[in-house]
Amino acid sequence: MTDLHVVDATADHAEEIVAVIHHAFSSRRVLDPPSTALSENATTVTDTVNKHGGLLVRLNGSPAGAVLFEESGDGGGYFAVVYRAVTV
Repeated sequence: MTDLHVVDATADHAEEIVAVIHHAFSSRRVLDPPSTALSENATTVTDTVNKHGGLLVRLNGSPAGAVLFEESGDGGGYFAVVYRAVTV
């Protein structure tokens, strides 16, 4: 049986999220312009999670995916939460 859990990410999950991001993006071909995903680190992920939130997916107890959120708005009442990074 598959044990799948999605949790609200906290600063305590930063290292796991970085590992998921680096694993996923290191396997991809180089993009033009290049992705900034491999420059993510515990500090950048912690900052994002603290400011905007995110999710960590665990499959059978191991980190298997992550979503980092980013708020976007035009200052005129428009507001949206966008996905900054989705990694599986």
